[in-house]
Amino acid sequence: MTTTALTATLALAVASPTTPALATPAVPPGAGLESPDHRASSSESDLPDIALAPAGEAIITDRSDSPVAPGVTYTSFDRLDPRGWVRGDVLSIDMARKGVTFDYLNSGTVASTGTLTSQAERRGAIAAVNGDGFDINDTGAPLGTGVQRRDGGESVMLNGSAAGTSTTRGESIVVGKNGLASLANVVLDGRATDGTDSVTLTNLNSPTVARNGIALYTQAWGNVAINRTLDGAPNVYEVVIRDGVVIEADANVDHPRPSENEQVLVARDTGATRLAEAFTVGESVDVTYAPKGADDLSMALNSFFPVAHDGQITTRNDTDLHPRTIVGLNKDGSRMWLVTVDGRQANSRGLTEVETAKLLLDMGATDVVNLDGGGSSQMNARLAGELAPTIKSSPSDGSERHTANSLGLFATPGSGRLAEFRIRAANSAWKDSDADSSTDLWVMEGLSRVVSAQGVDETYSPILTSRASLNAGPQGNVTVTDENGAGIVTGKRRGSTDLVARDAAVSSSTKVVVLGAPERISTSTRQVSLASNEVTGQFQVFGHDREGMTTWVEPRDVTLDYDRSQIEVTARDDHFVVTPLVESTSTVIKVNAGGQHTEVAVTVGLGTKVLSTMDDISQWSATKFPAVVGSRISAAEGRTPGGQGVALDYSLTGTTATRAAYVAASPRLTMTGDAPTSTRPPAAPPRPSTWCATSTGPGGSTSRQPSRPAWSHRSPSSASTSSRPRPPASTAAEWSSTT
Repeated sequence: MTTTALTATLALAVASPTTPALATPAVPPGAGLESPDHRASSSESDLPDIALAPAGEAIITDRSDSPVAPGVTYTSFDRLDPRGWVRGDVLSIDMARKGVTFDYLNSGTVASTGTLTSQAERRGAIAAVNGDGFDINDTGAPLGTGVQRRDGGESVMLNGSAAGTSTTRGESIVVGKNGLASLANVVLDGRATDGTDSVTLTNLNSPTVARNGIALYTQAWGNVAINRTLDGAPNVYEVVIRDGVVIEADANVDHPRPSENEQVLVARDTGATRLAEAFTVGESVDVTYAPKGADDLSMALNSFFPVAHDGQITTRNDTDLHPRTIVGLNKDGSRMWLVTVDGRQANSRGLTEVETAKLLLDMGATDVVNLDGGGSSQMNARLAGELAPTIKSSPSDGSERHTANSLGLFATPGSGRLAEFRIRAANSAWKDSDADSSTDLWVMEGLSRVVSAQGVDETYSPILTSRASLNAGPQGNVTVTDENGAGIVTGKRRGSTDLVARDAAVSSSTKVVVLGAPERISTSTRQVSLASNEVTGQFQVFGHDREGMTTWVEPRDVTLDYDRSQIEVTARDDHFVVTPLVESTSTVIKVNAGGQHTEVAVTVGLGTKVLSTMDDISQWSATKFPAVVGSRISAAEGRTPGGQGVALDYSLTGTTATRAAYVAASPRLTMTGDAPTSTRPPAAPPRPSTWCATSTGPGGSTSRQPSRPAWSHRSPSSASTSSRPRPPASTAAEWSSTT
């Protein structure tokens, strides 16, 4: 038998469930209503649904498309396949079309990191994805090659390694001076010479000096100490060159950041010996370097690893699921796809390497490479009419990760002359890719939608001075009025109609869909639970017609009745924000819209209640599943002096099926709002008031072959504990131990 002791006090933290994130609910198709059809292509994207979700393998559940710049379209999608949900973002770029360019982005120096948003803002990119892998635990410098454009069209190599060294990486994404893209092994070609002696450079501003190598560090490196790149090598050497003359040469690698007129050569192992023999103080030394491996190079950024080449998948990894950042190119480099796929999240599982390759091959790519993935994966883009790029993907860290570099997309400045209007729901707060913006211009009979028309030029850049008049088409399904400069579209009868924005000679139109009058209303959550009066919650109101069609309701059409001494509720864009005014309360918000009614519960504050001190073993019992499993309880020393605990002795041998041993409260522990039920614990899974040890593998657990519990339950008589974290207090009554 294996013995596990429980501590002497069992506490359950009672927390209200968190308010779920708002999202537009799925809308069933309705007879007679127009909706986008992407089976072939959309009006703003030539990317077919079948490329995002192959027929018979997956289905598209949500999709949104928008132009970004001439020849550049953005698509977000959600799909469902047998492995689960996948959410991604795609930028499709026509490289042969003039007006867009790419460049290598960073935070100003090689050995520094920043968010993708800051890197894009720094250079004025209209879209960007994260880049190469980087030295995340030390210098922050990228691992591979970086070549950046300079004003005037020239390019400069910022970092990289020579061919054949221990730090050489694979192919880089290259954009030539002709604007076309390719993959190439771009490496460092550099040397230093005094006219007599010469040394070959193995690294330029790299986070690690190659074994037996000689590296060059320039002002572009940054403020990180250069000696951190030597990885503790015992034999090192440094040569400092200022204005072409050696001013220092010794084994102390301690020079600070090179100034504009300085270059620092650092070597290790046999390279240190060669460098010491080559140059001495006072000598004139000429240092030259350039990228090698691609002709007419404009910019380059190292990829992480390839997954497809010449139309064939080159990886066999169809197991590991991760967030991905992917670049695909067609045969002649005239089209590029930048893709991010969210992962490690409930609404997106990520992709395997094989799935990554297949997704891009289905889009039309022949060569596919991964960039840095995981928590680094991110896409930002400025859609048509938007002032600046925003985050379109959902980083798995929950926020932007600081990375070393990124791949930026730039648009040639437009004329600033009005070319068209982008018509949208003005209050739609969910402009990110999780929202289906096609339903934003749905409105219910008798309710309204606030609409704006943003003027853009031929590059889709916004024209802030443009003013448009909004008018309904001849169908007569809506009325349009002006309210403080905003267009108010009110549904009159079910169907669709044109909405036209016009300014002098320029006009644009879009479809507005009118649903039936609301038969009922609902909210995005039935309860807003707030841990304290220092946090806020939110909810959104939805209307449902008799056909089952759904859209969100403008706050202007909603009336609320609630206790204003307890909470404050304010409209924000297309939803409501709840702010508590007291430390603890429970109250109800009565919601009315379109003659229908619903309610939202609000709770503020948390409470903690000790259910049992576990000092009385007679209040506990041992049970098991199935019958062949052994289990018994006995008294054990508690955590506090004089206290008592409960020890569970269990044996999980005798079967290869799922088996478990339980400690159950008898009678069952109850608290306010928790109605008593049978004290017999279920077979699986255990419910509150039950502590269990379970096993799902073919082996067993006995005293002779003790298992390692997944959760750490440290017995006073045992020094060994699991490395996994202790479960939070809110689950203290339902720990499980898996062998």
